[in-house]
Amino acid sequence: MGEILIIDKDPQASQSIINTLGSNFSYKKAFTLNDAYLILSNTPFVAIILEINLENESGFELFKQTNNFSLNQKTPIIIFTNNTSISDKVHAFSIGAEDYILKDAEPLEVRARVEARIVKELKKSSSLKLDGLIIEPHFQKVFKQKNSSKEDIQLTPIEFKILYSLIESKGRPLSRDTLINRVWDEEHSFESRGIDAHVSNLRKKLGSHSKIVGSVYGVGYVYRPITKVPGL
Repeated sequence: MGEILIIDKDPQASQSIINTLGSNFSYKKAFTLNDAYLILSNTPFVAIILEINLENESGFELFKQTNNFSLNQKTPIIIFTNNTSISDKVHAFSIGAEDYILKDAEPLEVRARVEARIVKELKKSSSLKLDGLIIEPHFQKVFKQKNSSKEDIQLTPIEFKILYSLIESKGRPLSRDTLINRVWDEEHSFESRGIDAHVSNLRKKLGSHSKIVGSVYGVGYVYRPITKVPGL
């Protein structure tokens, strides 16, 4: 069903929610808001599960920053906490929380409530259609549109992030280093040209649509829209 970001200072609590929600999702974990901001800028999520009582900071600060992350502006934020304060619960809903779940809730209830919020949001989200492609950011999926049917191109997460980053840049070329910083959430140990192999694989999978990933000599790569897609 997509990927979930869990923000909690306690690794055991993060693992507990993963065990509760199961293998229908993939997961990333952040222990501080700064860690979360870096991840949110690079990866679209179907939900953010947030502990508001973080180490020396308040999880409520996240709500002030969501508009800065184009991939996650509409991602539902679900509070998952030991905090039983009614005033904090009211405040959470007033600033946009989708739900407020206590950590001692029954696992089946937690799973049902999280899945319900995700399904509700996914029904509202729309796909991006351009150049004969259908792009579904929440699922990190790209399809080729063929009349009334669509074909899954089956991009890897890295290939999807490269393509989506270029599209988000709206014709502005991105250097290899910029792409690497956007695509990888953690330290990378390869040279900037190491991304070329991923771009090559992306173009092969795009096939007749491959020209949308253009090269800019001495710079890097750029999204180049095409007016007519071969075969359509």
